Amino acid sequence: MGRTRYGWREVYVAALRESDPEERIARIKKATTALERRYAEWGTTPGTPAELKAIQKAISDLQGLLKEREASRRVS
Repeated sequence: MGRTRYGWREVYVAALRESDPEERIARIKKATTALERRYAEWGTTPGTPAELKAIQKAISDLQGLLKEREASRRVS
């Protein structure tokens, strides 16, 4: 049994995997935009409870990456 494919997942995973700090910020923004777009579609094209949970986790993960970046900038 494989993972369910969500259109926003590819850009989200790319943001998680990006190692260059500046490029990571750009990918986080792109992933956030994709997640916001999907969430905006929810009223006309509702997803499953599993997708909603995955979206919430993805947003949390991306926020965590941004917080890590801010913390590392303060230390540097």
